[in-house]
Amino acid sequence: MQMTPPNISNSDKKLTWNEYIQHNNNATIFHDYGLKQLIEQYYGYKGYYLTAENNGVIKGVLPLFFARTKPFGKILINVPFGASGLLADDNDAQEELIKKAQKLGDELKVDFLEFRQFSAIQTAQKVTKENVEFILPLSTDTDQIWKNALQAEARNLVRKAIKSKIIVKEDISALKDFHTIYARNMRDIGGLTYPISFMQQLCNIFPSKLFVAYHNDKMIGGLLLFCFKDLAFNLFASSLREYFRYSPNFLLYWEAIKNSGEAGFKNFNFGRSQHGSGTYLFKRQWGGAPEQVYHSYFLKNTKHPPSVGESKNKMGLALSLYKKMPVFITKIIGQHAIKQFPL
Repeated sequence: MQMTPPNISNSDKKLTWNEYIQHNNNATIFHDYGLKQLIEQYYGYKGYYLTAENNGVIKGVLPLFFARTKPFGKILINVPFGASGLLADDNDAQEELIKKAQKLGDELKVDFLEFRQFSAIQTAQKVTKENVEFILPLSTDTDQIWKNALQAEARNLVRKAIKSKIIVKEDISALKDFHTIYARNMRDIGGLTYPISFMQQLCNIFPSKLFVAYHNDKMIGGLLLFCFKDLAFNLFASSLREYFRYSPNFLLYWEAIKNSGEAGFKNFNFGRSQHGSGTYLFKRQWGGAPEQVYHSYFLKNTKHPPSVGESKNKMGLALSLYKKMPVFITKIIGQHAIKQFPL
């Protein structure tokens, strides 16, 4: 097994990399090579896209990013906002990629190396299981999804939204207006806000759809969907809190699920959630299976890997103050703080 030869152009590597993930059933949207430049530009991380080859044929891939962060030190991780660990055709390719990643981590003198994927790395020193992704199988027969997948409460709240005269339209041109709602909602829940430019660049990389909710002609929420192979992936969704009593999020998700099924997509991914969180409980109502995301760590210059829960607890006072700030300030804070907390 041999690693990618050094004299390969970026355009050629992107082409062969994406050809490989198109044929690998375990590839996720976060394995796409197009994200490398976006993350390097937005986060300021350095990307290392490793491949294992046999006679010039790719047998495995591993996207990694090197980051210097104040809370965690120097780290080597996968795509910072999704599960994108190694893909390998066989054990030889997997072992080669793990060894190459460890060597790279040593050269960069990182505090830890982390893999985020749907299976644990058996040789890792520490594995955590804080997050899942809910994945709902789709069908062109959306009536069957409605009857057999959705829990009764979810169906009732979709009906409530309709009776409350919530209307959902598909309109990608409303992205800036949606971002305004998203930024306000993230401030209210203590979440960090991605800038509109980040969303726009994601829409340039992947086919995308924006579902927008209106009440009396006022935009009150939206759901941004990205398409990858036979998967519809939801990364951003928000509604104005003063309209929660009308359940707009439920109609937004149902329209997105129904549209994706009718369009021929095989699965709907609700995105990542922490066990037991509010988003976890919301997504569970739609009948999707929770797929465990394993965070496998090789500890270099630290004894303890980061924890989402512990980080939130330590930031309790800061988050309470953050929620009271004007949205234009939390936007500025968010686009800088996200780079320091790639959890």
